[in-house]
Amino acid sequence: MPKLTAPRIATSTFFLCLPFLSFAQVFWSENFDNGCTLNCLATSYTGTNGAWTQTITGSEPFEPNAWYVSCAENGHTEGTCGTGCEPPSATSTGATLHVSANPSTYGDVGAAYNAFWLTSRRIESPAINCTGRSAITISFDYIEAGDGALDDASLWYYDGSTWSILSNTPKTNNTGCGGQGRWTRHSITLPSSADNNPNVRIGFLWVNNDDNIGTDPSFAVDNITLSGSSALPVDLLHFRATPQGNKVQLNWSTATEINAHYFTIERSSDGRRFQTLDTAFAKGNSNVMTAYQWHDRWPLQGQNYYRLALHDIDGKTRHFNVELVSMASHAKTIVAYPNPATDHVTIESIAPIQRIRLLNQQGMMVKDMPAGGKRSVTLELHSLPAGIYMVRVTNGKGIEIIKLVRGN
Repeated sequence: MPKLTAPRIATSTFFLCLPFLSFAQVFWSENFDNGCTLNCLATSYTGTNGAWTQTITGSEPFEPNAWYVSCAENGHTEGTCGTGCEPPSATSTGATLHVSANPSTYGDVGAAYNAFWLTSRRIESPAINCTGRSAITISFDYIEAGDGALDDASLWYYDGSTWSILSNTPKTNNTGCGGQGRWTRHSITLPSSADNNPNVRIGFLWVNNDDNIGTDPSFAVDNITLSGSSALPVDLLHFRATPQGNKVQLNWSTATEINAHYFTIERSSDGRRFQTLDTAFAKGNSNVMTAYQWHDRWPLQGQNYYRLALHDIDGKTRHFNVELVSMASHAKTIVAYPNPATDHVTIESIAPIQRIRLLNQQGMMVKDMPAGGKRSVTLELHSLPAGIYMVRVTNGKGIEIIKLVRGN
């Protein structure tokens, strides 16, 4: 086993001349500051952004090395040699994420590993919401040694569906640090698939073979930041979904638009699988507030998740926040038969019917019939093309809508 050691903008006039300037800014960070001094496994770490998880990526037959979050390997600024726990200072940053020996052998001794046991495991961040960000750069401080590609660390990236290697981090120059490692800053740009992506994750993979040859430090990382441009073709002020009787009203407004083409309104019953309901053309280019409105005439009973997507002139699509509306389920008070129908359909109600309206799939009214308080009304369908219709019945219980299929 190797040695174990522990520019200033002053006026609104300038803004109007250059309304779409954007600047890279940090929007996500992780410093692993959990206050732990020893033996806190990274799989139990939950930071301000959420919990970190782990994936075993290769063979680990016995007692593999483990990921820890503690100041057993203390964080430091760039150029500083590694140490064990130190009080916070201008150069000391506290706990780090690092690879050390298995808890059942030597345990957490800082960034020092057991080169005799096979290890292949990736520690993974919680989801990082990059909505509204582009040209995203990840930066972090780290130390690394090992044994070439045999005992090695690498940076990985998740785009919401697939993990891929982003960078094989170079070994740090640890000269003069007595095996402790010299902290180094590393930066790299994320792939364009991270732009405006709410499900980005980053991970660090450590692998080592079992030849009992290696050099400490293993790997440690601290002070991770993600930065990027915040400019979007649309500056969305709000997007809201509000129930109104049996309908749902969607409202959104923009402060500015640049080369915006159109919006799509999407709906889901589970918040994961969305379907497009309709489209609304955008202004394209605008410096003034623009308000939009759309109605869902036939929302789902129960949960309705609504999402707004912007489609640019250049073909890119960006999604905005999701709004949830719950529509109460209730027993039907009307029935239509036969259904499917051909020449006619009869509507029966448990309460007196005041009016029946028949709407096509585009929401256009094709029949409007007063019923005079009857409980049974027959509609002739000879003049209507085959397709799906909505029967909107106003009776003593309120308004009821049922689907009608008109066959050939």
